[in-house]
Amino acid sequence: DRAVLPAGRVVQGDYFAFGPHVEISGIVNGDLYAAGGEIMVDGVVNGDIIVAGAKVILSGTVAQDARVIGAKVTVSGTIGRNASLAGVDLHLAETSQVRENLLAGSGHVQLEGSIGRDARVGAWRTTLSNDIERDFIVAAESIRLTSKASVGGRLRYWGEAAPSIDEQAT
Repeated sequence: DRAVLPAGRVVQGDYFAFGPHVEISGIVNGDLYAAGGEIMVDGVVNGDIIVAGAKVILSGTVAQDARVIGAKVTVSGTIGRNASLAGVDLHLAETSQVRENLLAGSGHVQLEGSIGRDARVGAWRTTLSNDIERDFIVAAESIRLTSKASVGGRLRYWGEAAPSIDEQAT
């Protein structure tokens, strides 16, 4: 029922895991490939991750790129390079960090974490509550930039509704 890489265990090379419940708490010195119902990655992957699951929780560290698809995707950890994320509900928590670029497609995208370069989003609803160092490109039914939002480059938005941008957003 459960595919587990326990904390303290180190895998040299790529790691493959699948099943109804996948837990990666150890260290993978290679790439991680995982598929299942519920996937939790709270360990360290010193390569890329490719993950597909109904519910995906990424609270650990990915040294390189993350490619994730799931109905509900939550990122609260660190992605060392680029993130390509897709799902029905996508949430980058305040503690999350994507050091380079973000590409996201979802019904609802909530960006509370920081993005080190550009972010490109296609969604029904998008909310930004943190920093994007460079450009933020969005195609959405609606977009909201809270008082904590900061875009270092250009904001490009395509949508039916006017953007909602708080006065303190930069």
